[in-house]
Amino acid sequence: EAQRKMVHMIATELQLWSYSEGEGASRHVEVFNLREFAEEVRAQLSQLGPGEQCTYPPSIGDKRRQVVHFIAEELGLQHLTQGEGEERCVIVGNLRNFKEGIRSDLEALQPGEKKDFEPTFTALERKSVHGVAGELGFQSESLGQGEDRYVSVTRPEEGRTKHTSTSYSDWAGEDEVMTEESRIANLFDAFATGNFNGRKIFIGFRDLAAFAEELREAMPVQHRRFRCLREDLDQIFEDTLQLQIDFGTRTKKGLTLHWFKVFIQKVARQVGCSVMGILIAILGNAATA
Repeated sequence: EAQRKMVHMIATELQLWSYSEGEGASRHVEVFNLREFAEEVRAQLSQLGPGEQCTYPPSIGDKRRQVVHFIAEELGLQHLTQGEGEERCVIVGNLRNFKEGIRSDLEALQPGEKKDFEPTFTALERKSVHGVAGELGFQSESLGQGEDRYVSVTRPEEGRTKHTSTSYSDWAGEDEVMTEESRIANLFDAFATGNFNGRKIFIGFRDLAAFAEELREAMPVQHRRFRCLREDLDQIFEDTLQLQIDFGTRTKKGLTLHWFKVFIQKVARQVGCSVMGILIAILGNAATA
């Protein structure tokens, strides 16, 4: 474990690309010299204007595709992998203004009200709608097929929270969201140690401290952003806990899985990474333990 973490740290210092591969005794670190490619991608993505998107073709391969995802996360851009097998490509977009518009639309919804967004949205825009809905604790689902595909968002009734997971299995090219959902659940299982009415909860002292420490170790390249990490996490936790209480889960002990998802989305927004970036970093780091 210590040796693998050291390799990751040295690779980061040398601006090399590293990630953990394999399981159990065969777990190892692979390091690649993709500095020139990373610099080229960073320059391209930094120039994306509001609403602009770009696509990286399948020919770049798996390793470079991961580099694109991580750089997009660092720059606060939306991104997803689309396609299957050898046809997988990466789409990146600057949707900050788009997301703010979606947030305004959703915050205007009354309890129990539903909004169906037009089917003209791209896969990346649909993913953004789901992300904003999740941050607000609203339920969202994708409906329809092909050009008729659209996102429907519902604000829960006051005092009630939808705990059923949205089905993303039939998303055409948007399977990454399902991966995100399952990884959040895995992260919750890894850190949540509390109990409320027979349900596992993520408590605010022991679990939050362990989570903060793991986040520091898993993302050393962004350590400057995390100087006040614990203070920020405490505030985000308290805000999410209050939101959970407002929606009817009457416990101050900790967060249920549903509200832990909201917590993770808020953390990602605060530190300037995507949810998937945090999940990949922490779960990958924990796997080396």
